[in-house]
Amino acid sequence: MTANNALQATDSPRAARLARLSAGVGHWMIADYQVRLASSSDAADIAEMSRDFIEHGLGWGWTEGRVLKNIQDRSTNVVVIREQEQLFGFGIMRYADESAHLFLLGVHYLRRRRGVATTLVAWLEAAAHTAGIERIRLKHELPTRRARFLSEPWLPGDGKDS
Repeated sequence: MTANNALQATDSPRAARLARLSAGVGHWMIADYQVRLASSSDAADIAEMSRDFIEHGLGWGWTEGRVLKNIQDRSTNVVVIREQEQLFGFGIMRYADESAHLFLLGVHYLRRRRGVATTLVAWLEAAAHTAGIERIRLKHELPTRRARFLSEPWLPGDGKDS
């Protein structure tokens, strides 16, 4: 599924804004990355990226085994963006009856600020919307103001997407 297809799968205000940006209307443009569900062969790369870029200094919790368990979990989507064989980014989101929880979102440091995370979140948000889920939560380990803002329960279109 491309970013544009994911955006068309939902009619939320956030998705509409992202669609405008991907069409070149706005300050920046989302590249047309291919998002796909992760396979077991992606687990090691996801775990290494988590260890090196997300969990650095925190202890390694998202090991290959834990990532693989989430890939195999029917209530969890693990998605990746790869170009050739390089992992650009990934997202792990678990879905419950009324809410979803974004467990982990990672982008390779050489690919940041290029729309990779936005594309992954748009795909995961579209999947949640399709499932009838209206609330998405995330957990953070960073005590920054921006991280606290992002960790508050988020309803698509509640103004946090601007």
